[in-house]
Amino acid sequence: MVVGQPGVVNCLASSDPVPRFLDGVQQRSREGPGLDAACERQVRRIDDFDGELRWSRFVEEALANTPIRSMLALPLFTREFPRSVLSLYGDRPAVFGANDEHIGLAFVADAGTAVDTWRREQRFRRALINRDTIGQAKGILMERFDIDAVAALSLLAELSKNRGQSVSSVARGLVRRKLVNHGGKRWQS
Repeated sequence: MVVGQPGVVNCLASSDPVPRFLDGVQQRSREGPGLDAACERQVRRIDDFDGELRWSRFVEEALANTPIRSMLALPLFTREFPRSVLSLYGDRPAVFGANDEHIGLAFVADAGTAVDTWRREQRFRRALINRDTIGQAKGILMERFDIDAVAALSLLAELSKNRGQSVSSVARGLVRRKLVNHGGKRWQS
């Protein structure tokens, strides 16, 4: 779970619909061990939902709608998602103990590194795609207007500024639609 501003919860992945449901409960009730763990960057554990007093609205809805009876919320330490948490659930009380917290913290340390690596790879792939698309758009402009690469990039930057869009967005549009040159018009989208 990733907690955004202000308190918006996004469930990035789950092994079952129940964790997604419980993330939604935490967002609606604005309370829960996952929210606290993510925001305070501290482990939160519920040994037995029956009798838990810290998050009464969350616990009440969880007891009424799920088989979950214990929970361990472990903060993920990532650069990309500074307020995120891995939550583990048990269908009976006292599933998790102090030793599980220690093992869980070791796991989320590695998981945080894996998430950061995955996000960097995604950004790198997007950058490569954007670079290729901008190169294609420059090529289209160079051919159509008989200009050099610097002038083509300058034209893309000018279009970007005038339209209030990123250069890569303008380039994608140009590559998608191609440049139309009818009746002396230089640009038509």
